[in-house]
Amino acid sequence: MLGKGIFKKKQNTDLKESFEHLQREISEATRFVRQIEEGNLEATFNEDATGELSESLVRMRDHIKKINAEENQRNWITTGLAKFADILRNTEQDDGSTIYDTIVSNLVKYMGANQGGLFSLNDDNENDIFIEMLSCYAYDRKKFDEKKILVGEGMVGQVYLEGKTTYLKVVPENYINITSGLGKATPKNILIVPLKINDKVYGVLELASFNLFEEYQINFVEKLGENIASAISNTKNIIKTKELLESSQMQSEMLRSQEEEMRQNMEELQATQEQMERKQNDVEKLNDKLSKNEDILKKALEKAKEKEKDIIAKNSEIEAREASLTKKLSEVEFYQTEAIAQKEELEKVTKKLESNQQILVKANMKSKEAQTDLKKQLLEKEAKIKELEQLLKEKA
Repeated sequence: MLGKGIFKKKQNTDLKESFEHLQREISEATRFVRQIEEGNLEATFNEDATGELSESLVRMRDHIKKINAEENQRNWITTGLAKFADILRNTEQDDGSTIYDTIVSNLVKYMGANQGGLFSLNDDNENDIFIEMLSCYAYDRKKFDEKKILVGEGMVGQVYLEGKTTYLKVVPENYINITSGLGKATPKNILIVPLKINDKVYGVLELASFNLFEEYQINFVEKLGENIASAISNTKNIIKTKELLESSQMQSEMLRSQEEEMRQNMEELQATQEQMERKQNDVEKLNDKLSKNEDILKKALEKAKEKEKDIIAKNSEIEAREASLTKKLSEVEFYQTEAIAQKEELEKVTKKLESNQQILVKANMKSKEAQTDLKKQLLEKEAKIKELEQLLKEKA
């Protein structure tokens, strides 16, 4: 009986201890749950309140912490994408320089990094294609660096060529000076992300930090890279469109200048044509006048020929008279010789008239002069003949 009493007493003691432990565990669990409800996901159990319930609640806490961390990460990514969407939408994009500086400086701060660089392919000259730095930001200030990297050269060139993200956790001391495009600082973590859309790479984003980059941060930068790639593409299209517009305006100005020059040339040509028409009309009038003069000249020549025939006929008559008189009086030979000489002179005048038939005025004048001379000569000869006849009468 005594043994049974001791056993029952011990059993009661164990039950009491178990109940007290369960009470402590429930009380600690209540405190633990309240802390979690208040947002303290770092709440812990006292060591003397361990048990299946506490372990379940700790697992629940860890799961909530995981969910909360994932939710925070998603919110961080969503907030960041919205922030940079506003930057990309509201920042001036005339030549891209302002938007690139704003992107890099804000991204370095948002990522908690130390340095950042934005690179893009420069293919303006197809014979000299290279990757150029669009913007660089380090230690809360903009860096005015100019870098030129060949495609495939260094980590930046390799990432551009392969189109895949590279994350370096162990960085050699001379990496930045030799391979990176950022500068002289020596952070321990380098993240290089290609900026691409539909597998087409438009540039490279490089971040350097003394802290590790978490996976969700890398995913954020990769997603942001698509937006930045779109901005680079749009900026290049804007610049190209602006250049095309300026070229089109220059060509339009040239066309307007050429049209004006052509209009002036057409006016000059029209004036020249009108002048040529006037000259042609003058030439036609001159031709008509020459034709009329030619008709007049022909008629004058015909009259001169008729008069010449009359003169020749009269000369023949005179020669006949002179021949008959020569038979009667030898002294008349002198006058006859003189008459022959005058006849020769008359023939010369006639030949001269024939050679100058194309000149109307001169030929007409010379014809008139010749006629006048011949009339004078005929009158003189007739006078001489009369004198000879008078002498013959007197001698008879």
